[in-house]
Amino acid sequence: GSGKTPTAIAVAHYLKSKGLDIHFLSRGYGGTINSPVRVDPCRHGVQAVGDEPILLARVAPTWISGNRQATAELAIKAGAEVLVMDDGFQNPTIHKDISILVIDGETGFGNGQIIPAGPLREPVAKGLNRANAALIIGNDVHGLTTTLKQPGSTVINILRGHLAPAKSMAG
Repeated sequence: GSGKTPTAIAVAHYLKSKGLDIHFLSRGYGGTINSPVRVDPCRHGVQAVGDEPILLARVAPTWISGNRQATAELAIKAGAEVLVMDDGFQNPTIHKDISILVIDGETGFGNGQIIPAGPLREPVAKGLNRANAALIIGNDVHGLTTTLKQPGSTVINILRGHLAPAKSMAG
């Protein structure tokens, strides 16, 4: 809910505008298919592949599997020049050239605790050490911009964004 999927889509649109052949990698969270597969929105339903891969597949070729390395290899064989992972920040199996930490400005880091005590998957400092940029989506009600720039913090690029409905395809 922080805005990772819309961010991945925006990154893909940008890279495609530069003439790059991008493919998405996703776990397919919520779907029943476990083996690596290229998502076909005309053939696969949300129950099979999850809702986010259906959205991504409308933008660029999308591959799902819990095994990101296997899907990366398939995507590269299919012509991918750039791989965009919708939710791969903590995944250590693939080298990343750029990692963007997406933060909901309204929620911030929540109570600062790791699951199950809080919303975080890892300590903030550990994540920031691997990030090239932090994208704060929406109003920064917790002063994240200031927090991320404090002395002693890892120096990363801080970006701001907002979510807006896509333009309608109808007349």
